[in-house]
Amino acid sequence: ICYLTVSDSMSGTEMAKIGIPMSVDSFYSQYIYDPKEPIEFGDLTTGKSLKKEFTIANTGCFPFDFELIPKIDVSEPPSPSDAQSRKGRRYTVNKLPTNSRGKKGKISIGCFTVSHGEGTIQPGGKEIIVVELSSYEARKAHNIVILKISDVPEKDPAFNGIELHFKGDVFAPGIEINNFKSIFPHQNICLRDDIVKNDVTSFFEDEQTFHFKPEILGEKKSVDIVLHNVNPIPCTIDASVKLGNTKKRSSFSFPFKLSTSFKIDNSTLL
Repeated sequence: ICYLTVSDSMSGTEMAKIGIPMSVDSFYSQYIYDPKEPIEFGDLTTGKSLKKEFTIANTGCFPFDFELIPKIDVSEPPSPSDAQSRKGRRYTVNKLPTNSRGKKGKISIGCFTVSHGEGTIQPGGKEIIVVELSSYEARKAHNIVILKISDVPEKDPAFNGIELHFKGDVFAPGIEINNFKSIFPHQNICLRDDIVKNDVTSFFEDEQTFHFKPEILGEKKSVDIVLHNVNPIPCTIDASVKLGNTKKRSSFSFPFKLSTSFKIDNSTLL
């Protein structure tokens, strides 16, 4: 209570004393962010991109500033005493959010790009942050961004920074090319010299060539070729057959036929 005293200006006599109740409420910034668990991008093909979102919402009474800071690994120069163990130490930028001057530009960390790195959120409002994963190289991506929010208590995780994890696996499309027994099931796998005495349909490992034994004119022979997708992403195959020796061209029509273009998820039979 604040007391207001009314006095006579001439005599100084106190004429009245009035109590005026006063109160004030103080609040820290209040927020929620979603999702709280790591943002999983799953499996992605090289050269492609995938976007996901997370939100920061203001559930308090006053605006607050937020900032997103990439967490990076910094290797500390070794001292003479530990020159034998050159282990890098992990550090994070520990600056406090400043007054927002609008949205900061994109942030790149590893294979990930964050749409913007800072801003101000009004009471009852929310900010949608877009994260994009893209890479032209096959890799296992896992990067961390630190979320900091202004005017929170020291015990709040956002005071020092909340770690937001982004994870994803980038694969280059490919098929099995070395396991010939799985590619040519139920077929003889050998070297060319192995069929000198016994000419049978075979795949020559030394020449990377499939050999058909002599057949009676007019008869047809088919062989199963199984292509195995070695990655958890779709793979588009353009298969064709070409002459092995272009110097010896025959006047007869080309005797082989093969499927052309198709997608394989796990394995495909030609």
